[in-house]
Amino acid sequence: MPKSKDVKTVFGKKHREGLDEALQKMFRRVSSHIPMPDVDAGDVLSMLIKPEHREILKQTEAVVGKIQSHTTIYLSFSDKPKLQVQFSFPQQHRLLPKYAEKEAINVEIDREFWAPILSWRDQRIEVGAKFSRVAWLLNHLDHHAGSIAGVKFYFSGITPLMAMVPGMEKRTDLTRETRMPTTAFGVHPEVRRMKQEADATISTAMLYDDELDSPSTYFALYSKPNISVPFENEKMVW
Repeated sequence: MPKSKDVKTVFGKKHREGLDEALQKMFRRVSSHIPMPDVDAGDVLSMLIKPEHREILKQTEAVVGKIQSHTTIYLSFSDKPKLQVQFSFPQQHRLLPKYAEKEAINVEIDREFWAPILSWRDQRIEVGAKFSRVAWLLNHLDHHAGSIAGVKFYFSGITPLMAMVPGMEKRTDLTRETRMPTTAFGVHPEVRRMKQEADATISTAMLYDDELDSPSTYFALYSKPNISVPFENEKMVW
């Protein structure tokens, strides 16, 4: 992808930074509405201990007293071992073995218990991937569309994004009034497919209320998956 200093872009550096921040706000708004798993932190910590070690650790704590305390742990699962999920919660005094965070959790064991966390993780990945592709499309059009009409032709969701950027009010109004061209610059068929998904992603984001505050017990993706564009040697990470 050509850098902004090499190619004249549609939006310019200042407005583009504003659009990127607006897209991040939309992403945080949508991802905050993914229902958090209804799990107890103590139960999660207990499940990280192998059954044959639970009584040993309990007896050790009874003799020695409080040895460890935790407010955050990092979980990985056997179906996606390189992807870490951050789990934060009110302080828990619990003695955990070394392997508790180092070994990926086997999702085939106690699947019913882990199912709510896996469901949240997969929804979060899906939302992140969609917004990552919107970010890629915005960058691609900014460098190649040549005009706001060209951007709008392939990404009608640009208008609500522009409306969120301070200082773009007049340009947003002009964009709303800009007539769609009958033809536009040629693009790879994959970009045409991404247009449909990008417009749907922005339209859906507009239906959500403001970003929700994180509860005292919450999950977050600590490491993000790579989302690749099939026809270019680029990686997107959200």
